[in-house]
Amino acid sequence: MSNSRKAIVRNLPITLIEPNPDNPRIIFDQEKMDDLIVSIKDRDILVPLSVFQSAKKFRIIDGERRYRASLQLGLKELPVIINSRPKDAEYVKDMFHIHHMREPWELVPTAIELEKVSKLLAEENKGKKPSEKELSKTTGLTVSEVRRCRTVLSFPTEIQDIMLKEEAKTKREKSEIGKDKILTEDFFIEIAKNIVKPLEDNNDAAFRQAGGKKKIYFSLVEKRRKGLIKNIVSLRPIPKYIRDHPVKAGKEIKKFIQDQQYSSDDLVNNVNLDFDLYKFQRNVNVFIGAIENIPDSLKEEQKVEILKILRQTEKEIKGKIKRLG
Repeated sequence: MSNSRKAIVRNLPITLIEPNPDNPRIIFDQEKMDDLIVSIKDRDILVPLSVFQSAKKFRIIDGERRYRASLQLGLKELPVIINSRPKDAEYVKDMFHIHHMREPWELVPTAIELEKVSKLLAEENKGKKPSEKELSKTTGLTVSEVRRCRTVLSFPTEIQDIMLKEEAKTKREKSEIGKDKILTEDFFIEIAKNIVKPLEDNNDAAFRQAGGKKKIYFSLVEKRRKGLIKNIVSLRPIPKYIRDHPVKAGKEIKKFIQDQQYSSDDLVNNVNLDFDLYKFQRNVNVFIGAIENIPDSLKEEQKVEILKILRQTEKEIKGKIKRLG
């Protein structure tokens, strides 16, 4: 946080501390909470909460997980750092850096908070909206993450609610659903980029005939849940097809959206997309270069993650070779 704000360290009764209604972290992983409870029980709170005075109570800037764990343990007092009340702009920016850099928020809350930052920066700059690079510099997000957030903000609120419910599911619940049916963040981003926006931009008539944005999203969500959209990246060539053949593509995609038995594989096969061999070779060369750049000395957790990715890649390559052969 800003060094210009005076801070005081002391213990406060837990009854005088309150959660921050502006904290976008609305999903608290229970396994991590259980670990934190054990840690606090064994070693007490090692890092004080960061708060500021709001009316008769002290509002949390950083430390809501510690606060929640302490409530469950029945602690009476908590160590806190009392900061001066921050200005709105400082407040939102600080929360971004403190929370997102420590343990990233889920995509939807991040997007909502980013919109607040965008409005504050616009007010500071006489109404001029900040660029993706400016938002990246202010929040610590990458430009790619900023772009993903802006895509999420274009979703109907009902779809954002579905995303939040999916993000709140435990690892076990997600594994029981299956990787080909789970509604991941990437699923929503991919259908937005490859189906919804290209159709809306290039064939408004087909977009409206398919039911508009909300109905299209709900239809594709149901298809995913039924396992009819397994490989989400297979849809990436569709925008070019829509741009090059808007009328024909409009009819085919409308059928894909409305026919609940029509899979993404059916769509890709029926539009008869030309395979770009040059682009494929270029992407393979980039991938090979990435593999060659992996250092021999890695931390154990990095090595485990990289081996997991390589083995999955090997499995996909072998499967494709078998299908082509």
